[in-house]
Amino acid sequence: MHKHPAHPNKYLSSLAFFLCFVALQYLFSNPQHLGAEELTADILDFSLKTIDGTDVRLEDYRGKKIVHLLFWATWCPHCLMEMPKIKEIYHALDSNTYEILAIDVGINDSLKRIRKIQKKYEIPCKILLDEKGDVTKKCKIVGVPCHIIIGKDGTIIDRFNELPKDPLVYLNKYITPENPL
Repeated sequence: MHKHPAHPNKYLSSLAFFLCFVALQYLFSNPQHLGAEELTADILDFSLKTIDGTDVRLEDYRGKKIVHLLFWATWCPHCLMEMPKIKEIYHALDSNTYEILAIDVGINDSLKRIRKIQKKYEIPCKILLDEKGDVTKKCKIVGVPCHIIIGKDGTIIDRFNELPKDPLVYLNKYITPENPL
């Protein structure tokens, strides 16, 4: 029995799917194409509670500290893999000029589970609860982990999805006369 060659439309539909997949990967790995440049300190101003019930307002850091927002969830393996680096950053940088706020975006994450993860991974920074997902939506977070670095003046100076192998070397680029660490 003689087989007919595959129909060219089969290859075209596979190619179209592949190109769509590549385009989506590019968009999600480059959040500036998702409107990140439209994020401003005014839009980002928020008030959330820590897991201990303390109110934290982003505006309170303006003029005082560089703020590193980490959007994460307890069920995210990539988020948990970054926790040793977060711990390293937290202990290496001066807490008088650099603040890490870990915002849990897991709407169904229980306080008990968050505390368990905090203890297991020895997360030293403040953990904030975005229980309704309002801040996550305002910040246009598509996937976690997501990092947003905000300068002392309130401007967004970087946004990325994964910390590099040596985060301290990477973060040195934020040290300027306007943003000393």
